[in-house]
Amino acid sequence: MNQDKKTSINAQIQYKLIERLVKENKEKDEKALELANIKIELEQKIACLNSAAIVSESDPDGNIIFANNKFCEISGYQREELIGKNHRILKSGKQPDAFFTDMMSTISSGEVFKGEVMNRKKGGEEFYWVDITIMPFKNLKGKIIKYVSIRFDITAQVQQKETLLKQAKELDRQNEEKKKRIHELQIAQELRRFIDSAKTPIVGLNTKGLINEWNHGAEEYFGYKKREVLGSNWSQIIPENSQKTAKIIFLKVLKGRKISNYELVITSKDGKSLTLLVNTSVRKDTTGKIDGSLSVGLDITELVSYRSMLEVKVNERTIKLNDALEKQKELNQLKSKFVSTASHEFRTPLSAINFAAGSIKKYWTKMTPIMIAKKLHKIEDQVMHMTELLDDILMVGKAEAGKIIYNPMHINLGKFIFEIIEEVSNYDNQLHKIELIDTKELKNSTIFIDEKRGRNIFVNIINNAVKFSPDAKKVIIELSSEKDFTVIAVTDFGIGISEAELTNIFTPFTRGKNVDLIQGTGLGLSIVKDAIDAMSGKILILSTLGKGSTFIVKIPKN
Repeated sequence: MNQDKKTSINAQIQYKLIERLVKENKEKDEKALELANIKIELEQKIACLNSAAIVSESDPDGNIIFANNKFCEISGYQREELIGKNHRILKSGKQPDAFFTDMMSTISSGEVFKGEVMNRKKGGEEFYWVDITIMPFKNLKGKIIKYVSIRFDITAQVQQKETLLKQAKELDRQNEEKKKRIHELQIAQELRRFIDSAKTPIVGLNTKGLINEWNHGAEEYFGYKKREVLGSNWSQIIPENSQKTAKIIFLKVLKGRKISNYELVITSKDGKSLTLLVNTSVRKDTTGKIDGSLSVGLDITELVSYRSMLEVKVNERTIKLNDALEKQKELNQLKSKFVSTASHEFRTPLSAINFAAGSIKKYWTKMTPIMIAKKLHKIEDQVMHMTELLDDILMVGKAEAGKIIYNPMHINLGKFIFEIIEEVSNYDNQLHKIELIDTKELKNSTIFIDEKRGRNIFVNIINNAVKFSPDAKKVIIELSSEKDFTVIAVTDFGIGISEAELTNIFTPFTRGKNVDLIQGTGLGLSIVKDAIDAMSGKILILSTLGKGSTFIVKIPKN
């Protein structure tokens, strides 16, 4: 293609030279005839090039002084519309300015420029791609007198390449979906191994009440082997006087409710009566349809026996035992929530770390540095996430042990709150707009607070406002002042909190029923409440389910 372009230019130069010789030597017929033949041959070559290539000439300022028929045909302009116009009328506006800066720098220095350009047709609605070569022509003094451009239409090739790129992206998407399904299968297999190896009895029922899950812990506890009970009705191991209660609970679970910490009497294979503290939740198939229940039991037979014995002796001792049992229930509930939270919140990042590390190990030689960097960044993110989980758990432990140290000092309120807003925005990838309302210009005042504890409070609250507002894009922080308190209110427009759940919102490991798949341990607000209590502050919550929440924090002024 480049050879053809050079042939065209050389042919035009030779043509003009020969034309002048013919004129000067027309008295020499034989020589004139020979030159005429050469002229005809050159005209044919130029015509051939013009029929295939898009040719134009422009002055040193880029104004068009010649355009061949092919140029007019593909651009949609008449020749008279082009002559005198600058080549900028063809710019599509879809290529970076740096591209054209490089083009002008190259040709103005006397060098040939080659590249691919998207041009705009007359009317501005249609575009076409050309492979372009621009050659500067100089006079004897070395000054550029014009530019000759030869273009070839490559629109079809570019469109084909774009089609291939789209197909490649679709294949990548399908591969990612496949990897995701494999990852989910691996997690399911790990959960299966966890259930099977757990020492705690775990029993699953289908919607008809037939046993379809019976782990090793259940075998040891009840005395029945898995093969003996699979497919049989659960009522065979429940005494008649407990079946009514068990049936009511089972029906509630099938309606989607989770029933926690209820006592259930079970008869073992050897006839012993055992009492369990049971947590039962619904099971769903891959389509989200309820297909049964899953129950996890904790043996409290001895506790119940001890309680009964004390009831016989003295009422006072019975009351104390009931208090102890209630505390044990709370402890078991926390334990159950902790195990559930830890097994999910820690297993997810561990699985992600294991998957990323395995990919690097297995495909090291095939991965680009960018791909490896992404995998390593994923590992770092998940390690940071696990560290935050551990920090939250340790913070709750300190609060329960009364070891939270509070050292308040006067710090600038604006600097304090803006740093927290920036931190949360960066963590959220700035998907939400966090707006500060400060009608009294309090950001120029000071707040009397332990900076570290204060950050724990407001990072948790603002991060929750962002996290639990997946469909809203705005969070409002409002500063105000009371006689004895600096007041900071955080309002979101997210999923909200039900009135029933507000009572226990500050209990560790407590999460709302409407959080779905939003990550969290249920420790954040517990940490917030402990820190506020340590500074003798106050926190109020106003919330409407489905419309959002407002957390009002009052910090003592001194």
